[in-house]
Amino acid sequence: MIQKPLSATLPFLEHLEELRSRLWRVAAWYTALFSLCAWHAKDLFEILQAPLLDVLPPTSYFIATTAASGWIVYLRIALMGALLGIFPFGLFEFWHFVSPGLQAKERQLAWPLTFLMTVFFFGGLAFAYFLALPWTMAFLVSVYQGSQIHFLPQIEDYLSFSCMTLLGFGLLFELPFLVLMLTQSGLVARTTLAKGRSYVYVLAFIIGAILTPPDVASQIMMSVPFILLFELGLLLGRFGNRQSQQTDD
Repeated sequence: MIQKPLSATLPFLEHLEELRSRLWRVAAWYTALFSLCAWHAKDLFEILQAPLLDVLPPTSYFIATTAASGWIVYLRIALMGALLGIFPFGLFEFWHFVSPGLQAKERQLAWPLTFLMTVFFFGGLAFAYFLALPWTMAFLVSVYQGSQIHFLPQIEDYLSFSCMTLLGFGLLFELPFLVLMLTQSGLVARTTLAKGRSYVYVLAFIIGAILTPPDVASQIMMSVPFILLFELGLLLGRFGNRQSQQTDD
């Protein structure tokens, strides 16, 4: 039986060690952010409540249904806050891990791409907090106006809804870069996506109908950014194709 030389296995082992060390760095950043968010959990939840508090009638207020609800909410605030905040650090470690396998031209684009992905992610969070959440909360609360029903939102339910909305829009705003990666990697041709844009538009409105309350305004608020971001991804893909053709020439 012929054994492979030990040196042949070193690159793979080195990659595993590199991956392990970078995952540990991400975990360290997450722990630090979690500690910071836990320290300010009460302040963070007050900020998160604002989109609903601004539209609640005077007779409505938040309630907790169990003695441990407050602690659970603050713990989840810290976990979610750290998850949202870790995004740029995770991207940084990801690009450092894959950069040895990239071409020189691709490595030059890594840093601008990381910056843009971070900006778009936090832009999605801002869009959700300042537009999507207030609009959605205003619609939901309007259902109770003129009725004898007192709307008393439960803090854990609101936390789940608002955090999922923030995370959903943050990831939605990464759509252009997902399209760019799919086209540049060769998994999907840009022309194929361009020809199938009508199906993407229909999918956008289906997703908007599922993830938003049953009113046209909220569905448009989710669907229109989806479509615009998809088109931006196609535009970035066209630019990437031109750059690669110039490199080949």
